[in-house]
Amino acid sequence: MLSFREAGCYKVMLMTGAQDAGTLRFYQRCGFISQKTAFERRRQPMRDER
Repeated sequence: MLSFREAGCYKVMLMTGAQDAGTLRFYQRCGFISQKTAFERRRQPMRDER
């Protein structure tokens, strides 16, 4: 697998809903840092999709 630099990327983002301390420590040990706040908005399903 290529590293993100070898692939020509300047950034890799990871979004997670995890709040478990062990999971978050795992991401930190992989080199990720928590410095952003993310917001999301999802579309409401149409009647025939329910």
